[in-house]
Amino acid sequence: DELQSINETDLLKKLHHILEKINEERKKLFVVFDNLQQSYHYGTEKFENSVLNPLSKSKEILVVLSGTRKLYSLNESDELHLEKIDENECQRFLLDILKKKGINFSKKARSRLNEWAGGDISALSIIFERASKLDKKKIREKDVNDAIDQLMMEMNSGYSIIKNLLSPYQWKLLVAIALQDSHYQITSSTFITKYELNAPSSVKTALDA
Repeated sequence: DELQSINETDLLKKLHHILEKINEERKKLFVVFDNLQQSYHYGTEKFENSVLNPLSKSKEILVVLSGTRKLYSLNESDELHLEKIDENECQRFLLDILKKKGINFSKKARSRLNEWAGGDISALSIIFERASKLDKKKIREKDVNDAIDQLMMEMNSGYSIIKNLLSPYQWKLLVAIALQDSHYQITSSTFITKYELNAPSSVKTALDA
């Protein structure tokens, strides 16, 4: 909503002022936009002209774009495309962050977390975030189980609302999509056979309903 109400002229003036200061002081700066796909809802052309282009023209600024959709192609930029994040590498990264804060996960706690998250980066991040807020230096299996139970209780009402809005087939399809790796096409014969979804036409009808 904030992006929709942006006054482009005022924004450009503010950016121009900021860029002048940065270039005068010759300080290197990283500007990172995460979940960039969200800008699609607010108008990609406006966002590119008002924000990205002015930033990318500065020699002192490195613009980093992160998201699940490629919407922009800035000049003189290198693109890194990841089909899938390495779950083990991500977990090591998160564990290192907590370790620097003096928080360690027991072997059983890590095993339980892996079993539950199934390599899902978002799920791992949520539990790690909650663990960092506990007044404990050692996170054990029980702590992980408690965090999982609490999370599931919080999410249950939301899932129930969604489930009641969908037909049994739509819910079955949604569960299948959640369980499956992202590289499968949901109308492919492999995906449909694996989750017993009848036919591609049934999937398309469920998605369009």
